[in-house]
Amino acid sequence: MIGNSFGRLTVIEEVKPSWFLCVCKCGTTATVRRCRLLKGHVQSCGCLQSEWRQNIGKTRLVHGQEGTLVYKAWVMMHQRCKNPKNSAFHYYGSRGIKVCARWESFQNFIDDMGERPKGMSLERKNNDGDYEPGNCVWATAAEQSKNRRFRSTILMNGKALTIAAAAPKLGLSYRQLLYRLRVGKAPIGVKRNIPAND
Repeated sequence: MIGNSFGRLTVIEEVKPSWFLCVCKCGTTATVRRCRLLKGHVQSCGCLQSEWRQNIGKTRLVHGQEGTLVYKAWVMMHQRCKNPKNSAFHYYGSRGIKVCARWESFQNFIDDMGERPKGMSLERKNNDGDYEPGNCVWATAAEQSKNRRFRSTILMNGKALTIAAAAPKLGLSYRQLLYRLRVGKAPIGVKRNIPAND
């Protein structure tokens, strides 16, 4: 181990069994367990993480939108299209829906779309099209439901209605009614119907 380098750390001495004194490239020393060095869990005295945090901070300061509604929409758009572990990936990325090259940049995205209005989310006008300028707008949940490949419909007092149309009649938001239907707590006189094509 002595003389070997692991990231920014170079082992200089064994201080006790399986514990080694290392010197970092920044000049600071650190005592690290052998297994953590070998597995790559420790790469520096801590300066690497500090630099990473500073760089992330600088990146966030570029647009100052971290945590805003529009930034969250941009992040989730990328997650749906690129992350197989995302719960919505099946409906987006696995169907070939992509984010255009221009919108890899958050600044370009906000330049094209503007701020996200409260109560609205990102909607593609063509459900089979990509996330790109010209195919995206900010839309309410009710507006989005009208653009789905299959609209969810319910029977309300024997009459077939979309969830978007029924929700206001029941004094509920689209999301509240959808949640109640999902958990089996539909309002009296309301039950699920077979989805109908747009």
